[in-house]
Amino acid sequence: MVIVSLSLALVVCAIFYFIFSLTQIAKRLNGTLADLSKTTEKFREKGEALAKEKNRLDHTLSLIKLNLVSDKEKMQRTSRQVQQFTNLTHDDVYKLKKAIKRKA
Repeated sequence: MVIVSLSLALVVCAIFYFIFSLTQIAKRLNGTLADLSKTTEKFREKGEALAKEKNRLDHTLSLIKLNLVSDKEKMQRTSRQVQQFTNLTHDDVYKLKKAIKRKA
């Protein structure tokens, strides 16, 4: 009978220790879950900030590309005008030389 009582007392103590251990683990797990939740929220916020920054950079890149195309067109126009001016100048010099030769 003593052995049964001691065994029963030991089982009851083991059950209480098990319950105590579970509550301790649950408390630590709760703290860990709270930390994990905070970290997840920070990552989400940083992800949103990165998405906004990416959109801003994409917009800036588009503007730069448009400016580049516009500047290229302006340079091509200017180059054509310089070429036309050069051709006209050569023609005028040729005509002037020809007129001077006729007079001389």
